Amino acid sequence: MPFPQRPGKHREPSLFTPRDFHRYLRQRGRDVSPVPARQVVVFSRALFGGLRRDLEGTRAQAPGNESSFTVGRGSRTVRVSLCPVGAPALAIHVEEMVDRGARRIVSVGYAGALSPRLASGESVLCSRALRDEGTSYHYARTARFARPPGSLTRELARGLRVRGLALRSGPSWTVDAIYRETRREARSYAQEGILTVEMEASALFAVARYRGIEAAAVFTVSDHLYPRWRPSFHLAEKPILSLAEAVIEVLPDCGAGARLRTPAGERSARS
Repeated sequence: MPFPQRPGKHREPSLFTPRDFHRYLRQRGRDVSPVPARQVVVFSRALFGGLRRDLEGTRAQAPGNESSFTVGRGSRTVRVSLCPVGAPALAIHVEEMVDRGARRIVSVGYAGALSPRLASGESVLCSRALRDEGTSYHYARTARFARPPGSLTRELARGLRVRGLALRSGPSWTVDAIYRETRREARSYAQEGILTVEMEASALFAVARYRGIEAAAVFTVSDHLYPRWRPSFHLAEKPILSLAEAVIEVLPDCGAGARLRTPAGERSARS
């Protein structure tokens, strides 16, 4: 059975778009104001709370709400937001943020290590993502990997290394079903040279490329999957906070932002 059920659907226009949804919200009196072009997305409520504690009040432009706040001013503003885990949730978030003005998005999350060379708390920059989730196939033609669009990944790596952050770069395995990751898969992908496993990167890259923006994904190692599962989330809490703060600091210097490209077939829907 092919997936998605209708092959080639990524070339077809959407039935409705984030712009349509936002128009509806405005009609209902909801605030759907523009957002900064540069965005950092996290998936851990504890991490989001730590970032607000460390950054808000000293460099934050606005107090924000329970799920977002901004850091910096003017062209150096970065919006930090909390998103539920998983590819579908991140795809919805990215879609809606792009319609409101986002042009460069970096996700910061935990990842399991497939490589024994990775230590707990180590930082990893995703160079490409194995597509073992369902969302990306609705945005891009069938292919084994999704790659980060644009130059943001390269610029972010340079900025973080200049800042002195040790950073390993390599491919990741993106999968929806964390409790159905098997020993055979983990061994196979580890032998292939895939470094990590997580739940969002391939969808982030596919949606970003479809919407004509740039995206990057960075992880902190929170557990090991091969040759057996060894959790170490407690050792990753401080490193991921440091990584996220470094990304927020470096992101304003990563280029001027991408130009939005309207997906083929949706020009009439977005006009």
